[in-house]
Amino acid sequence: MLEEIYNDGERLIPGETYDILDIGCGMGHGTFMLSDILGVEITAIDISKESIIYAEQNYGASNIQIY
Repeated sequence: MLEEIYNDGERLIPGETYDILDIGCGMGHGTFMLSDILGVEITAIDISKESIIYAEQNYGASNIQIY
């Protein structure tokens, strides 16, 4: 699944601004990979408070908002 998303990222237009909503981000690894590879703004949400805390501590970046 993530590989398909990464491949779709190649179709993004350089210089354009994109926002991604990552629902069920878990511990944030996939969110961080998308952020790093695509360089886009990401809002990530998860129902697990423990996962959110882990994601914030380990995968925080200026273009990622985690809730």
